[in-house]
Amino acid sequence: MGKLAILVTSGKFETLNTAGLIASGAIANDNEVLMFFMNDSVWALKKDIVENNRQMSSIFPGVNKQIEDADKSGKLQTWFNLLPDLKDLGEIKIIACGLMTDIFGLKQEDLVDFIDDIAGIAFFADIAMSYDRVISL
Repeated sequence: MGKLAILVTSGKFETLNTAGLIASGAIANDNEVLMFFMNDSVWALKKDIVENNRQMSSIFPGVNKQIEDADKSGKLQTWFNLLPDLKDLGEIKIIACGLMTDIFGLKQEDLVDFIDDIAGIAFFADIAMSYDRVISL
């Protein structure tokens, strides 16, 4: 079993979906996953924002509609539905950046329920050193 740390720095829907899918693949391969959300990805974790943040920013015609259709039909499980399910399938910790929550005036209760904790970037930097791989999105 390996360890994968994913640093999520963008609140864009496609970045969040990519992070969720990478985490899903890692869990499926019996790896431990740490996801650390910082910058505006923390804002995307707000309970009143999360399900409404579905806008794609693809420059290719038709891609946004195809992703939207895949989401509606169930072919694509969106990141905010996928991450809670992963907790039942494997070892995954989901952390929000403390600096960003302070800047945005957010508390743990403002964030989606699948967030395990709020911690500083020093926490991530320290723990990432013991992980096999770190991916930044």
